[in-house]
Amino acid sequence: MKWVELGEITNVSSGQGAPQGDDSYSFHRGIPFIKAGDMEFLASGGFIGDIQKVEQKVAEENKLSIYPKNSIVFAKSGMSAKKDRVYCLETDSYVVNHLAIIKPNNEGFLSKFLTYYLQFFKPSKLIQDESYPSIRISDIRNLKFPLPSLSEQKKIVAKLDRAQRLIDIDREMLAKYDELIQSVFLEMFGDPVTNPKGWEKKELDKFSEVQIGPFGSLLHKEDYIEDGIPLVNPKNIIGSRIIPDGGKTITSKKAKELGKYILKENDVVLARRGRMGRCAVVTKHEDGFLCGTGSIIIRSELNPTLLSKILSSKSMASHLEEVANGITMKNLNSKIVSGLKIPIPPVEIINQYEEIITFIDSEKFQQKVFLKNSGELFSSLLQEAFG
Repeated sequence: MKWVELGEITNVSSGQGAPQGDDSYSFHRGIPFIKAGDMEFLASGGFIGDIQKVEQKVAEENKLSIYPKNSIVFAKSGMSAKKDRVYCLETDSYVVNHLAIIKPNNEGFLSKFLTYYLQFFKPSKLIQDESYPSIRISDIRNLKFPLPSLSEQKKIVAKLDRAQRLIDIDREMLAKYDELIQSVFLEMFGDPVTNPKGWEKKELDKFSEVQIGPFGSLLHKEDYIEDGIPLVNPKNIIGSRIIPDGGKTITSKKAKELGKYILKENDVVLARRGRMGRCAVVTKHEDGFLCGTGSIIIRSELNPTLLSKILSSKSMASHLEEVANGITMKNLNSKIVSGLKIPIPPVEIINQYEEIITFIDSEKFQQKVFLKNSGELFSSLLQEAFG
C-alpha cells in the first residue's frame, strides 16, 4: 500500500466569508451554506436540508463559490476544530471560511474512503497552538495517508458503510419517536389555532413568564470567547434541538451579568426572527446556556413539550408569520408572544399526555443505548481498517 500526500490527489482550500445578517439566509430556498456550528448537526446525522440556505442573488453579491457534492469538510479553526467532525457533502454547498474543503481530483480515489480515514486520523492532531486552535491549509495538504487500490478502498468503504448504516437506523428510530410525539399531540389536541376541541384559550403570559433575549448593545465583540457559555440564537435551533456553536460563546462573568437571560431546564426557547415557529425545550445539557438576542425564553406552567409542539405546529407558525413585525425579516417581540392565545386542555388530558411522553422518552433512552453501541462498533471497525 502506498502513502501519498493529500495535496497530490486533492485540492485543499478554505471556505469563504459568510453573508452578514439573518435576512441573508433562508430555510426554504437556495443552496445550503455550511458553517462551523452546523458540523455537529450534520456529523450527527442531521439532514442537510435543515441547514440555512443562501439564494443565488445573495451569493453573487457576496462573491460566494459553490463547492461540489462529495467534497470533504471539517473545521480548521476555533473550538470546533477540536471536535473532529468530518462530513462529506451530500449536495453542492457554500462553505464558511472556518472550514477546510477537500475536493478530490483523482478518479482512482473515493471521497468516502478519505472521509472515513480522517474520522479515524482526527484532524485536530494538526493543531499547533491549543490556546487558539487552528489548522494550517499547508499542513492539511502535506498530510500523508495510506491509499490502497480502488478495489480495496471499495471493500473498506462497504464494510464501514454497513456499520454506519446501523448508526443511521438507530438515529432514524429516534426520529420516529419524535414523529410519534408529534402524532400523539395532533391526535389528542388537534390544531392549536382552530382549536377543534373547543378548549378554553388563555394568553400565554397568564401562565408563563416571557423574556425576550438581551439587546445587542448588552453584548460586544470583546465579550465573545472560545469554549465559554454558548448562546442560543435562531440558527442554533435546528430540528427542535439546540445545536450550540463553539465559536459563539461568552465568559462566565458576562453570563452572570446577564443572569435573567440564562436558560433553565424545561424552558422553551423560541426564535423571534427569521422562520417562525422554531423552538426547542431546554434539556439538562443546555441548562445554563444564554438566550441570544434573536430568541425568547418562555418559562411556563404548561408541560414544556406540549407547549413547544403548540408553538412549532404549522398553523401556529403561520399565525406567527401573520402577526410578526417586518417585511424582509419577520420579528416577534415580547408583547406579541405574551398575547398568543393558547388552548388549555383539561388537567386529566394533560396528565395522560405526560404519561405517554414519559413512556416514549423511556423508549428513546433505550434507543440511545443502541446508538451508543453502534457507535462503538463503528469505532472498532475504523481501528481495524486504519489502525
